[in-house]
Amino acid sequence: MQPEISVIIPVYNGAGFVSKAIDSVIGQEYPAHEILLVDDSSTDATPLVLDDYGDRIVRIRIPHAGVSAARNAGLRRASGDYVAFLDHDDVWFKTRLKKQAEAILKYPAIGFFCCDHIVSDSHAAGGDLAHFSRLRNKKQINFDAPLAGDPFGLLLREHFVGTASAVVLAKETADKVGEFNPADEISQDYDYWLRCARVTGFVVMSEALLYKRTHSQSLSADLVGAFNDHRTVLSRTIERDGDYLRKNRLWDTAHLELARTGYAIGNLWFEKGDKKEAFRIYARTLREHWAARSAALFLFTVFKKLCRIAFLDRVRRASKRPQRGGV
Repeated sequence: MQPEISVIIPVYNGAGFVSKAIDSVIGQEYPAHEILLVDDSSTDATPLVLDDYGDRIVRIRIPHAGVSAARNAGLRRASGDYVAFLDHDDVWFKTRLKKQAEAILKYPAIGFFCCDHIVSDSHAAGGDLAHFSRLRNKKQINFDAPLAGDPFGLLLREHFVGTASAVVLAKETADKVGEFNPADEISQDYDYWLRCARVTGFVVMSEALLYKRTHSQSLSADLVGAFNDHRTVLSRTIERDGDYLRKNRLWDTAHLELARTGYAIGNLWFEKGDKKEAFRIYARTLREHWAARSAALFLFTVFKKLCRIAFLDRVRRASKRPQRGGV
């Protein structure tokens, strides 16, 4: 039996992007069971854009409450036995659903499928980049088969999924996990995937099957906010799943990732030019997550920044030094 895949597209003020997202679903080689457009009370021309699609889409309008509430509304309405998510500013390749439907038929006991994607940044000088090429722990993932390692532990170490637009989820899995947490403004998908990892296996597909757009309107553009939200999700996970973490020797891993995220936030402040705030965050992170591996990471991070400060100071002093010579 072929899987019936409901597609959920949350949209808020996406008039300039959403038609490309919808068209990429309509143009799939494997047809979607239904396309659910959840309008989070857009105030721009989004409703007019959606009018053009008529009965090719199912429109749901909700009071403005954020992307989590929109996805939850789509999950409640979905009638397929699988659901796929697509952010309104992303675009699927035409084989996206076909390839993931094939994986579903091959591994019917698995409830979570995701794929690689091309990160497309309109402001980037270096061009597009495959998401999986940037993973720290890529060698720990056996692609195109059920994960051999614990997906929960792998997700704790790194958010390898990357984007909701890459995910197909069994409706049965979604029913077990429940709803997205509306309190998470940016990392709501990471929280949800961690919860999925407690109830089902994962298949991570190596092929890139979509474009993930990053631009000034996207939530992911706020890096400091994204890292802070990531820390919140990790802290909640430690509190909620502490027994599981201890039993599976993941307690230290979770705290190391909290520390790593804290140092990353400090690095962002350093790059913004606020060195005082950066070193304050480094010190606070070390106090909150005191352990050998965290301390080593602290020393490495701070040493690099101090070397950079010393180098830049030498360059400035050299530039101010009177030039010798002349006739």
